[in-house]
Amino acid sequence: MSKIKVLFGFMLALAISACTDFVDPAIPYSGFDTGVYLRTLSVTPNFNFFALSTSKFTLMVEAVDIEDGKTVDKVDVLVRRRRGQALTPEVQVKSVPASEFKPHTVIDPLVHESTGSPYPAATIEITVPEALQAMSLTEADINGGDFFEFRLILTDKKGRTFTNSNLSPDLSGGQYYRSPFFYRIPVVCPSELQGTYSYVQTDMFCDGQISGTVTWTKVAGTTTYSSSDFSFGSWVHCYGSGTPAGSLLISDACNKISVTGQDQFGDSYRYLIEAVNGPNLTIKWDNTYGEFGTVVLTRTDGTNWPALTN
Repeated sequence: MSKIKVLFGFMLALAISACTDFVDPAIPYSGFDTGVYLRTLSVTPNFNFFALSTSKFTLMVEAVDIEDGKTVDKVDVLVRRRRGQALTPEVQVKSVPASEFKPHTVIDPLVHESTGSPYPAATIEITVPEALQAMSLTEADINGGDFFEFRLILTDKKGRTFTNSNLSPDLSGGQYYRSPFFYRIPVVCPSELQGTYSYVQTDMFCDGQISGTVTWTKVAGTTTYSSSDFSFGSWVHCYGSGTPAGSLLISDACNKISVTGQDQFGDSYRYLIEAVNGPNLTIKWDNTYGEFGTVVLTRTDGTNWPALTN
């Protein structure tokens, strides 16, 4: 018995020192003597809400098993939409045959030898329109903040299936395996409203017409912006000094603009989008104190304003 243990330990040490990729049946799956998993080599990070018709889910996975990826029969791809806790029914959108798994040149130094990988890989591509059609949805059914959830089901040549419901945390989330069989892709609304803009303000709470510049600065990691002057120069013009401060922020929620927070006197503000015309943006603003104005903001960087609304 002791000789068997010594021999097993020696063989295990050789396997580890050689950095050989082996599917340990005690780690990936329960109930199977050996298994197969799909190591993620690359995946689409998100979908652009404003470009759904041209967006696509692209996933490159490597088939790893004791026979160098030869036990794969097919990989089915299922999809559903998530909105908060609400989910649409999961439906199949694609089936990838074993013939799609081929030698590849991607080298990840964490798991591959410098000479390459012995395991075949497949690149799975599904356009957003294809996913929507499979779910019987249209682009109008998708909001910013929704998720597309893709799940893989691998069937091997023995008829066994492998997916996210019969694997261990090490297999799904470990840096070595990276095989979740499940990908949640967010629908994001890119926002790039930061910049310095020239303005002309009329129809203010005091007489006159004024012009100047205002700077919107993006709050890191968000779609909100601070402003150098939420009153567009009107406080200085009408009172002689001052700018609104406090917790005021401009929020861009998928091109829907609002002002959150309050100024240093506890007043809240509204920015009502009157018109978007190329580089010119017309805003009617007011606050709970009774101040107001109409401002035309002009971009000077050669770009146009997005289709902003309220």
